[in-house]
Amino acid sequence: MSNTYKLLDCGNFNKLEQVGPYLFVRPSPGAVWPPLLPKNQWDKADATFTRKSDGKGFWTLKNNNIPESWITNFDGIKLNVKKTNFGHLGFFAEQSKNWSYFQKIIKPEVPQRSTYQVLNLFAYTGAASISCALSGAQVTHLDASKTSNVWAKQNAELNNLSESSVRWLTDDVNRFIEREKRRGNKYQAIILDPPSFGRGAKGQVWKIEAHMIPLLNNLQALMSDDFHFISLSSHSAGYTPLSLKNLLSHICHKKTGTYEEREMTIPFNDQHLPSGATCIFKT
Repeated sequence: MSNTYKLLDCGNFNKLEQVGPYLFVRPSPGAVWPPLLPKNQWDKADATFTRKSDGKGFWTLKNNNIPESWITNFDGIKLNVKKTNFGHLGFFAEQSKNWSYFQKIIKPEVPQRSTYQVLNLFAYTGAASISCALSGAQVTHLDASKTSNVWAKQNAELNNLSESSVRWLTDDVNRFIEREKRRGNKYQAIILDPPSFGRGAKGQVWKIEAHMIPLLNNLQALMSDDFHFISLSSHSAGYTPLSLKNLLSHICHKKTGTYEEREMTIPFNDQHLPSGATCIFKT
């Protein structure tokens, strides 16, 4: 059976996905049109996640033999997949273009630099960290969730990464940045995909509308003299590609470089499912 990911169809605010050998139906707010495939194809799903009005939800299983975890891959990056209580599976397929892009721009730079340090904030289960480390960078992977970091380490092991290539940290992002500023640590690249709302390792509250701008302002102090790129993604309402570009231009306006802002999408049947926004500034 295939161990790859594929979006088979989407519509009526849901998406039908093949994740390795299993089929899933999960919510997709961007799928505002009718589905292309007939209902009997959607009914083949092994599991369906239903999200309730309070944001919580539940899985309905047709296949009770789905394992606790299994492996899928994106362009050579292997990932552990698990059903979570939030309806997530441990990865965001719309980010895969970014993972490939990081590899494309990092690989030729690493041999030309004495160091290439990447800071990955809100790093979740580590696909971006793994992509950068496989390209030869030294990665600092930070997430407030110990569970996500354990999962990320499992993904790193799947991809045969050495323990020395990634520094794994469970911490609040703001506390960590303040410490890095005091230590004078610098990075050639910064990646961040902040949630709309979250809590730090010790319960600190994160709200994107209140904390995004102060966070970006603080990150300026961590940019090295030979800074290469910063990538900002979002799934939050109102944070469009142009909005993300405007945010980054606020802290990058003194640097010479280019912006690439776009809607993140997942391809299906010669179409694309909109799934968030991203912007990358590269010198």
